[in-house]
Amino acid sequence: MHLLIDLDLEPEHDEAEDDENKRDVEGEGLERLGDLFADTYDQEADEKILAKLRKAPLRAPMVIIAIASPVEHPKIPASEQVLSAAASTTLLELALQDAGFGVMWRTGSPTYNPAVTRALGLNEQESVIGFIYTGSVVCAKWRSHGHVDAGRSGE
Repeated sequence: MHLLIDLDLEPEHDEAEDDENKRDVEGEGLERLGDLFADTYDQEADEKILAKLRKAPLRAPMVIIAIASPVEHPKIPASEQVLSAAASTTLLELALQDAGFGVMWRTGSPTYNPAVTRALGLNEQESVIGFIYTGSVVCAKWRSHGHVDAGRSGE
């Protein structure tokens, strides 16, 4: 499984990859991702909605795009492979939180938009299962509610 692949919105794709795939977007790529969200949304939409979509990826310094990549398999149905990708994404979230990062799994219209899927270079069997907003936690209130460093209160 690939946890982080540099994504410049020109993804590499290897058909021999594992069923789960993760791609990360940072820096200027976040702005391009926001443009992609807005450009593939209903162009009749209010400019406020489009502006919100453009700014969405800028909420965090890195967005990990979690992708399910099921392949034909005689014993493992595609639906089970998608569930495994979601489970691995949850474990990635927990590992990032344990390392002290703030993590938010976001979905919404870009997740299910075929134009976004195509722009990311995914094939017909692949799907985005979420955008994992990741960054340092600077809010003491967030830390005090146990959202970060769970189980480390004795350190």
